[in-house]
Amino acid sequence: MFRQIVRILPVLLVGIALVQPEAHAQNSKPKSNKKSKTNASAAPQWDASEISISSSRVEGSIDVRNVESNVWDAATQVAVPVTNQNMVAPMLTEPSVDTMYVKSIHDSSWVAFRLQWADETKDVTIDSDVFCDQVAVQLPVGKVDLPSPMMGHTSTPVHIVHWKGVWQADCETGFRDIVDAYPNIWVDYYPTRESDLDRTVRVFAKDVPAEMIAVQSPNILPGTAAHNPVSSIKRKQPVEEARAEGYGTYTTSERQLAVGWGSWKNGMWTVCIVIPINNQDAMRPTIEGRTKVGFAVWNGKQQNVGSRKHWAQWSDLILQP
Repeated sequence: MFRQIVRILPVLLVGIALVQPEAHAQNSKPKSNKKSKTNASAAPQWDASEISISSSRVEGSIDVRNVESNVWDAATQVAVPVTNQNMVAPMLTEPSVDTMYVKSIHDSSWVAFRLQWADETKDVTIDSDVFCDQVAVQLPVGKVDLPSPMMGHTSTPVHIVHWKGVWQADCETGFRDIVDAYPNIWVDYYPTRESDLDRTVRVFAKDVPAEMIAVQSPNILPGTAAHNPVSSIKRKQPVEEARAEGYGTYTTSERQLAVGWGSWKNGMWTVCIVIPINNQDAMRPTIEGRTKVGFAVWNGKQQNVGSRKHWAQWSDLILQP
């Protein structure tokens, strides 16, 4: 009898965990979610949030890599409070960030966010027990019910643009191979480089030409061949676009359109994330007039990773004409 109870208990616990997102989503529903009868493409009529971010319209293109550009002077900075994730395990028990400072601008085609938060250390590497600094922007997909700020729900998905410090380092200094993490390692032979076999020269993944990766990767670099963003050797952007429908459903989007860039200076991260304003794709957020935006931030030095993060409730995002 005791063994049967032990076998059943994990199933019950999993069931409880799976029910939590739905319950949270129901608690997060606004009082009024009626569609506009006069204009099907009108912005959703969700209740106002406590925090409002006004996205100023600017002329000309937005330089994502110039995070200190004067173009940001046109935007009003908003202090967005964040709290530790304590809804599902593994939880963040010791928060280290309490406020994010947000500015937003747009040029009618792209909407940009400049996110700043205090962080004493620049963490841009990962290992088995080492994690990097990260930040994410979350937008609702659809116009009916407002998703849960905790990564949405099955019927109310969210779109996430996720910047990662380790990817920023890949873009700036190149792919961090095993030799970078462990300088004294020795490799006698690396697949695809048979013709260069030289016992006096060490060859690693980043030394494999891109064209050779395309041909040989199904055999020796399956993650790269499957276009797993984590396995990318020739990285061009430090951000990833994804879709979520609740806890544990984070899925990389097929179309990667957003761009980003980050800079750490004097104990402060400044990250710019630029997202296309797209009203034609049902799989992407509708960014027009008034919508919602959420944020999350991870402190790598404090072992923040996955669900061990700081997060913010929905804020209003208002695109100025």
